Amino acid sequence: METQRHARRLGIVAVVFSAEDINWEELTISGVILSAQRWVRKTFPLPKVIYNRIPSRKFENTSTVVECKKRFMDIPGLILFNPSYLNKWETHEHLYKEESVQSILPETRLLKQPDEIWPMLKKYRVIYLKPVNGTKGYGIYRVAVHPAGGFTFQKRRSSMNSLRAYGKQVLESKIRGLIEKKEYIAQRGLRMALINGSPFDIRLLAQKDGQGVWQITKSFGRVAPPGKFTSNLSQGGKAMGILNTLRAASTTRKRRRSAILKELNKWGIMIPELLEESTGMIFGELGLDIALDRNGKIWLLEINSKPFKRLFTEEGDPKQVRLSLERPMAFGRHLDGF
Repeated sequence: METQRHARRLGIVAVVFSAEDINWEELTISGVILSAQRWVRKTFPLPKVIYNRIPSRKFENTSTVVECKKRFMDIPGLILFNPSYLNKWETHEHLYKEESVQSILPETRLLKQPDEIWPMLKKYRVIYLKPVNGTKGYGIYRVAVHPAGGFTFQKRRSSMNSLRAYGKQVLESKIRGLIEKKEYIAQRGLRMALINGSPFDIRLLAQKDGQGVWQITKSFGRVAPPGKFTSNLSQGGKAMGILNTLRAASTTRKRRRSAILKELNKWGIMIPELLEESTGMIFGELGLDIALDRNGKIWLLEINSKPFKRLFTEEGDPKQVRLSLERPMAFGRHLDGF
């Protein structure tokens, strides 16, 4: 509803519709709009600009949606932005081609065999296994060398205090069970700065404005629940304002907060530009997950093309919330040429 209200403020008719709502013969849609605080269904011409806000990978990969997006490509002048979820491995490969970005990318490998983890574990002692098509922290595992010998294999919801040690064969068997079902990457574990003993990351919400220029709309910290290693807000993470996040972070090398903020802003604009250029896709917004290690160095963990947005947070700025809803609408209006 909030998105509809902000669209109206901008003079935009924002119609919500699904693939099943399209009449391909007449090139019309049966969509819903907010009218007098009620959702009303009407028939509209197929829009020239469409923002893909499908909320799950599973639904986006259905045959109906896949065929719909293919047909969009055959319609002259139609623009679909944020066309799909991102594949973590393909995104890493796109960015790694850019020499200027390599210094902030943790070592990442596409995991084809379980024994491919050993060189990385020997080098870093901690690695993370992530499904290439995962979202919201689902399916992530933390693998580490156990202080008493053997290796730990921690699920997202498991507590650090209840971990047992496994031998190499058992660990390889567990990993084989993962990669036989879906593709996984192995990513270097970082010695991350902590907040009150918990890991955290920094989410940058990068969005294009009404002129099609990338801007940082929001930046905030996300702190993992006690004993957990993922900080996704949808999985219990706690949001903190960016300045409070940097004040609370336990870094051994005290970089000036102004320098960190300046670097965050630089990467928050530069990375979306490079990703668009490399993939040839059009994006209106991206969520960048940034880690800060104990030396104060910035690392890019991953990019989300369907960033989770809360309308209210403990430290939410009403202006930022408004901009986060308005900017995709304003960018769509820009693409439409008015």
